[in-house]
Amino acid sequence: MFVFKKFPLLFAALLLSRAIAASAASPEYVSAEIQSLSARTAAVGLDVDQITEQAQNGNTESMLILGLAHRDGVGATRDLRLAEHWFSRASQNNDRRALFLLADLYFQTDKSKAIAVYRKLASQGDAEAQNNLAAIYLDQENSEKTRRDAVALFESAANDGLAAAQFNLGHLYDTGRIVAQDYPKAFNLFFSAAEQRYAAAQNELGVLYLQGLGVPQDYAQARNWFEQAAAGGNAAALNNLGAIYAQGWGVAPDATIAFGWYTKAARAGSAIAQNNIAVAYLTGRGVERNIPLALQWLAKAADQGSGDARYNFRALCHTMENPPAACGERQISTASFFRRPGAKVLWRGDYVE
Repeated sequence: MFVFKKFPLLFAALLLSRAIAASAASPEYVSAEIQSLSARTAAVGLDVDQITEQAQNGNTESMLILGLAHRDGVGATRDLRLAEHWFSRASQNNDRRALFLLADLYFQTDKSKAIAVYRKLASQGDAEAQNNLAAIYLDQENSEKTRRDAVALFESAANDGLAAAQFNLGHLYDTGRIVAQDYPKAFNLFFSAAEQRYAAAQNELGVLYLQGLGVPQDYAQARNWFEQAAAGGNAAALNNLGAIYAQGWGVAPDATIAFGWYTKAARAGSAIAQNNIAVAYLTGRGVERNIPLALQWLAKAADQGSGDARYNFRALCHTMENPPAACGERQISTASFFRRPGAKVLWRGDYVE
């Protein structure tokens, strides 16, 4: 699943993450310009009557502010139809911000209209529109021509220096999706995006160095890129630093430090880290054993779709003498486990993403 200028989805797997920006969430389009407008809309006490009058008189800036106010319900009644009206009016002046805001709105309601707006911008050479259109193509359509078009759009945007497109194209070469797998190409694209402080690409560079894919294996470089990505708030990188200390890759193994990184990643929303924390609580590695807390973290990870967390949750429930109410509430099936109180289980954890 692809995202536009967004952050990667996290995959629960024993291997390392192969993630891309995902279109399930609303993308952040031309963020600097639009966030500035949003901040102005939220910060000032809007005189809606005055702004409306200015908008009706053709002032593009007022149209955008009024559209944002109605979209977000800030200073005005939340009304998506009025937001669409004002964004559409502003787009008639060929304002780039209005077109992106309109596409963002359409993305929630009518993707065909969003595609039409992106195609218009992409045909004018707009790199962000090219990237977003490619992401929609790969997420929504599966024809051979559409896939080729998506790759070409990513390439054009990446050549223009757009970090999100470099990351997305790097992901394709990394995974061998649509294009022939090519780790050196993936590395170069991730590196270009990472130089622009694109945290998801920094994390992927760390993964490649850790595995020695497209570049000689180098644990020190892996840790360096994970640290840079973690400083940018990337949850996967926070988890991966935990895995480095848990496994002793280039450092002295330290379960306590690993647990600290896992905790930061889990609180940032990483399902893999939430599972890793639970395993730490189950085994007492780096923290005192705590079964209730383990169940809580397993539940959080399972709710995000972690198959490993679901396995661990079921295994834990079926090896306890007196399973807690949470096991019954989740209707844990006995089909996959024999009831063996006290049985030793090989917990699935310490994964890298």
